[in-house]
Amino acid sequence: MSIYVGEDVEDSLLVKAPGRYGYLQLSPPRFDGRVLYLADLTVRGRTAVDGVVIDNQDGPRRHGIIARRIRRDIRRPTWVWNVNSASPAVAYRQIGYTIGAEQLLRAGNEWMQWGVANNRFGTAPQMPTLSKGMEA
Repeated sequence: MSIYVGEDVEDSLLVKAPGRYGYLQLSPPRFDGRVLYLADLTVRGRTAVDGVVIDNQDGPRRHGIIARRIRRDIRRPTWVWNVNSASPAVAYRQIGYTIGAEQLLRAGNEWMQWGVANNRFGTAPQMPTLSKGMEA
């Protein structure tokens, strides 16, 4: 489920040119089984209408307001590794986590991104556990 925030315009205009007026898409975190799936806040401030690129600062402006509030409760960095590779984990400062997400991780749950089966996320660098048959 995603929540869209944008300028209040006629629906017929949005059907013809979605994103023309800029918008935010907020996908809240989901907990399924023993997996916490990442939340996502996406902004759209540029779109093409009839082959013409249109910039609209409404989306980025709203993103700044919402992101500032969210960032107060976010810790960084988040470490990411591929469970099918011997490559070391990589730190991402653009991805943050809350105290509640950290508590779920410490309780033995996993952090994942919806639709990406091979990546795991954590609060500290880890060497991935290779899947059977993938040992180096």
